Amino acid sequence: MARRLPGTPPVLPGYTHVRALGTGGFADVFLYEQAMPRRTIAVKVLLTNTVQGDLRTAFLQETNTLAHLATHPHVLTMYEAGIASDGRPYLVTEFCPRGYGERFRRESIAASEVIATGLAVGAALETAHRAGVLHRDIKPANVLITTFDRPVLADFGIAATLEHLEAEDAAQVGLSVPWAPPELLDGQSTGTVLSEIYSFGATLYALLTGRSPYEKEEGPNDRRALASRILGRGGPAPIQRPDAPPALVDVILQCLAKNPAKRPQSMLEVLHRLQLAESQLGLRPSALELAAEAPLPVPSVHDDAPVGHAGTVTGRLARLNAGGAPSDTTGRRRRRTTATAVAQFDDATQLRSGGFTPMRRQAKRWQWVTAAAAAVVVAAAAVLAWWKPWDVSPGQIASIDAAAEPGAVVFSWAAPAGQADAYEVRVEGRPSVQQAQTSYRVETTKGGARVCVTVAVVRDGTVGAPSSPRCARSGEAG
Repeated sequence: MARRLPGTPPVLPGYTHVRALGTGGFADVFLYEQAMPRRTIAVKVLLTNTVQGDLRTAFLQETNTLAHLATHPHVLTMYEAGIASDGRPYLVTEFCPRGYGERFRRESIAASEVIATGLAVGAALETAHRAGVLHRDIKPANVLITTFDRPVLADFGIAATLEHLEAEDAAQVGLSVPWAPPELLDGQSTGTVLSEIYSFGATLYALLTGRSPYEKEEGPNDRRALASRILGRGGPAPIQRPDAPPALVDVILQCLAKNPAKRPQSMLEVLHRLQLAESQLGLRPSALELAAEAPLPVPSVHDDAPVGHAGTVTGRLARLNAGGAPSDTTGRRRRRTTATAVAQFDDATQLRSGGFTPMRRQAKRWQWVTAAAAAVVVAAAAVLAWWKPWDVSPGQIASIDAAAEPGAVVFSWAAPAGQADAYEVRVEGRPSVQQAQTSYRVETTKGGARVCVTVAVVRDGTVGAPSSPRCARSGEAG
């Protein structure tokens, strides 16, 4: 079906319309020039037929909430939200001239860039999850690139105010099938952190392979065909990229597990695995840009509130993660220095708005004094924690011993200097495992089978560089 033409751009004081950028199911996107300060920006305008009742107030409330999240360096910067003179709500954001929406199909993207993009977008998602926010529409088209070559995640909260639409309309445009996990397609879930992890893995898969996980070179690739494959027994095609480190391929395929329980259980876990992939390429592990605390007050979600199939939704993380506790790992956070840039929006988004409960202000002076003193202590501790050489790493396993047993090999190693939290063991051709023990038994299907492993130290949530591979053959079965 042909894509519709964009509507009439609204007249916005202080902005001059330049041209249309794109159309979607619920909104049009236009390029404008701002008079003061002078810069090029993108304006997303909700369609006339989506503006009903008090939707305008809900739209502004939602965008105000998500504006706090937009201070993350890898979330699209939001400048302003309002209601145009013709009654249509609009959102002003930075303009990004490029993105991965079409690029992943045209170009072969280096594995190192895929890892860097994954670390950036994943940090934005982990920060959102800590704030109780699900994106629900993670896909290459929603990963944009600023004029300073920084990847940013777009479409946070734009359609959250559209829950009043009829269910049949939401089904048509509210789900991005190629990137959706089975539990969303079959209606078993309305979205969790684990479903986000699936879509994130599908996005990285596409950046590496040039196609979504269940596309075929020959045969139909429409929504119905893709949904049938995602819900079927078969898995995605193997990732055939010699430049991709094993840890990258491993974590992507685990993210794409059809059983949510077999996926990484948090975005933070995925980020640590991507850091390991960096080290396998000989790169310095990137710092994780995570907010030390939730960047905005956690919105409340009523148990009986309706939930859409895709888009952005706000709620308490315990509810979103189906009982999982939020991580307490923190990282340094940088402010974005970019002043311009974003724009490829997609129509497969439906959002719901959640209630926003602002934090109460403390009225008594002694409470302010106590808070200020505590802030000084926390700041000092943060400085001391940060002020250390970069190369203070978890350490590395120097050597691994191997002992053959009937139908198995037992690998063992000595703990490095310092206290290790755990060890990440990776057996060639199998998913990696984290454990506290300094030995690991690998069973084989037959005697004399060759087994290779690497072991990395995990300390304070950071995965160190892997050891050199140790290979051995299992003993003959008795």
